[in-house]
Amino acid sequence: PKLRFILLQFGYFNRESACPGLGDFLRRLEPFLRSVQNRERLVVEIRNPKWIGEELLGLLREYRVGFALTEQEWMPKPAALWRQWGPR
Repeated sequence: PKLRFILLQFGYFNRESACPGLGDFLRRLEPFLRSVQNRERLVVEIRNPKWIGEELLGLLREYRVGFALTEQEWMPKPAALWRQWGPR
Protein backbone atom coordinates (compact mmCIF):
# COMPACT_ATOMS: atom_id res chain seq x y z
CA PRO A 1 0.00 0.00 0.00
CA LYS A 2 2.96 2.39 0.41
CA LEU A 3 4.17 1.87 -3.13
CA ARG A 4 3.46 4.93 -5.25
CA PHE A 5 5.61 4.68 -8.36
CA ILE A 6 7.89 2.22 -10.06
CA LEU A 7 10.79 3.86 -11.84
CA LEU A 8 11.93 2.12 -15.03
CA GLN A 9 15.43 3.54 -15.34
CA PHE A 10 17.26 3.02 -18.63
CA GLY A 11 20.89 3.84 -19.25
CA TYR A 12 22.23 5.71 -22.23
CA PHE A 13 21.61 3.53 -25.27
CA ASN A 14 23.86 3.95 -28.29
CA ARG A 15 24.61 2.11 -31.54
CA GLU A 16 26.28 -0.77 -29.69
CA SER A 17 23.37 -1.20 -27.23
CA ALA A 18 20.49 -3.65 -27.24
CA CYS A 19 18.38 -0.68 -28.37
CA PRO A 20 20.58 1.31 -30.74
CA GLY A 21 17.79 3.72 -31.68
CA LEU A 22 14.57 5.15 -30.33
CA GLY A 23 12.47 2.93 -32.60
CA ASP A 24 14.15 -0.19 -31.20
CA PHE A 25 13.50 1.01 -27.65
CA LEU A 26 9.85 1.80 -28.30
CA ARG A 27 9.27 -1.57 -30.01
CA ARG A 28 10.38 -3.21 -26.75
CA LEU A 29 8.73 -0.77 -24.36
CA GLU A 30 5.26 -0.64 -25.94
CA PRO A 31 4.38 -4.36 -25.56
CA PHE A 32 5.57 -4.23 -21.96
CA LEU A 33 3.41 -1.19 -21.21
CA ARG A 34 0.44 -2.84 -22.87
CA SER A 35 0.81 -5.89 -20.60
CA VAL A 36 1.07 -4.06 -17.26
CA GLN A 37 -1.87 -3.30 -15.01
CA ASN A 38 -1.81 -0.02 -13.06
CA ARG A 39 0.41 1.62 -15.66
CA GLU A 40 -0.17 5.00 -14.06
CA ARG A 41 2.27 3.90 -11.35
CA LEU A 42 5.07 3.49 -13.88
CA VAL A 43 7.62 6.21 -14.57
CA VAL A 44 10.17 5.94 -17.40
CA GLU A 45 13.58 7.58 -17.24
CA ILE A 46 15.82 7.63 -20.29
CA ARG A 47 19.27 9.17 -20.52
CA ASN A 48 19.47 10.02 -24.20
CA PRO A 49 18.22 13.59 -24.69
CA LYS A 50 17.90 13.02 -28.45
CA TRP A 51 15.08 10.55 -27.79
CA ILE A 52 12.85 13.07 -26.01
CA GLY A 53 10.16 14.06 -28.45
CA GLU A 54 6.64 13.38 -29.64
CA GLU A 55 7.25 9.71 -30.42
CA LEU A 56 8.37 8.80 -26.87
CA LEU A 57 6.20 11.28 -25.00
CA GLY A 58 3.16 10.38 -27.09
CA LEU A 59 3.56 6.70 -26.21
CA LEU A 60 3.91 7.50 -22.52
CA ARG A 61 0.84 9.75 -22.71
CA GLU A 62 -1.14 7.04 -24.48
CA TYR A 63 -0.41 4.53 -21.71
CA ARG A 64 -0.61 7.12 -18.89
CA VAL A 65 2.99 6.50 -17.84
CA GLY A 66 5.08 9.16 -16.12
CA PHE A 67 8.35 10.56 -17.41
CA ALA A 68 11.39 11.33 -15.24
CA LEU A 69 14.54 13.24 -16.03
CA THR A 70 17.95 12.60 -14.59
CA GLU A 71 19.55 15.78 -13.33
CA GLN A 72 22.60 15.98 -15.55
CA GLU A 73 23.94 18.99 -17.40
CA TRP A 74 23.51 17.22 -20.75
CA MET A 75 19.79 16.54 -20.16
CA PRO A 76 17.14 19.21 -20.83
CA LYS A 77 15.61 21.03 -17.89
CA PRO A 78 11.99 20.25 -16.95
CA ALA A 79 10.78 23.81 -17.62
CA ALA A 80 12.14 23.75 -21.17
CA LEU A 81 10.48 20.41 -21.87
CA TRP A 82 7.21 21.61 -20.38
CA ARG A 83 7.19 24.66 -22.63
CA GLN A 84 7.78 22.49 -25.69
CA TRP A 85 5.81 19.33 -24.86
CA GLY A 86 3.46 20.31 -22.00
CA PRO A 87 -0.05 18.90 -21.68
CA ARG A 88 -1.72 18.13 -24.94
